[in-house]
Amino acid sequence: MRLADLELEPGAAYEAAELREAFDRRMTGRGIEICYDDDDRRQRYLRLFSTDSGPYEDDVTGGQFTYVGEGQRGDQTLTGGNRYLKNAADAPLPIFFFHREAGESAWEYQGQVDVLACDEAEHGGRTVYQFTLQRRSETRERIDRTEAAADLDAPERVETSRSRVVRSTPVVRALKERYGHACQLCGATRRRGWTSTPPSASRRVGAASFGARRSSGR
Repeated sequence: MRLADLELEPGAAYEAAELREAFDRRMTGRGIEICYDDDDRRQRYLRLFSTDSGPYEDDVTGGQFTYVGEGQRGDQTLTGGNRYLKNAADAPLPIFFFHREAGESAWEYQGQVDVLACDEAEHGGRTVYQFTLQRRSETRERIDRTEAAADLDAPERVETSRSRVVRSTPVVRALKERYGHACQLCGATRRRGWTSTPPSASRRVGAASFGARRSSGR
């Protein structure tokens, strides 16, 4: 698979067959999969998988979260995927993160992540590696379902309308030319800020400045 051809949408769910087609490789069943770009075998990338029903109870909510390394028996070691994931903190490489909720068959693609830290921790009487991961910027906003305020009422919407007077353009133009682009009442004129515009064209006056006079002059 060429990384340049990969098209994944953050937030979308993919079945195993769809991921196999997208990456042109099968899933190995490991939490950390080491893969290679077909264009450049020296370019590696990782696929991370996490499940709600897994043995580590990874906390994958929020932009920054904790991911436990691979190895379910005995103390974990910095080999295989754990070693690549730890090295990614200093030498970043593409890391695609997928999560599957309990009872679901599809994997949600949660975007690419960066490794911020790698720490040893005790878990179930053995030593494991905990990786602090940070999601990269995504095109779709993520919502933490556990903190979403679903009980808030939807804001009230009020429909409004606006009206305005539509003036006849020919009449406006004729009036402006008749009165020399000056106010009919006070004779004042306003000019635009463009010095390259001819004086007659740079004057500004609104059509509302003109009005019909009665014979009495008012």
